[in-house]
Amino acid sequence: MSYSKVKTVRAKYNTYLHWDIENIAESYKFNVDDIKQIQVGKWTDLIITLKDDTVIVDNSKTDGISLWDTDWKWSDKVTYEDECFEEFDYYDLEYDRECLEEQQLMEEENADLAR
Repeated sequence: MSYSKVKTVRAKYNTYLHWDIENIAESYKFNVDDIKQIQVGKWTDLIITLKDDTVIVDNSKTDGISLWDTDWKWSDKVTYEDECFEEFDYYDLEYDRECLEEQQLMEEENADLAR
């Protein structure tokens, strides 16, 4: 499965954030078929890596919100969804070993912080 099937990304903090991948692709002028990886980074950044290794960081979710109301450093959960809002298993998406290791480190850090 490829990231081109992902239509939205949802990250759970104390509240949810929602990114429309097609709108972001239109804004940043890239084709969704060119997506290599999608990650939710610190402070509500959506990080999209294209197949040519171009990295796009969309931080538009911080526009008009108070960053003090929620701990935005790391999300509690991230889901990848198709156009029907059906979730993909993260591990079913195409990824490289290095990116998987980064995701696992992030999850371990989140678990440590939750304790």
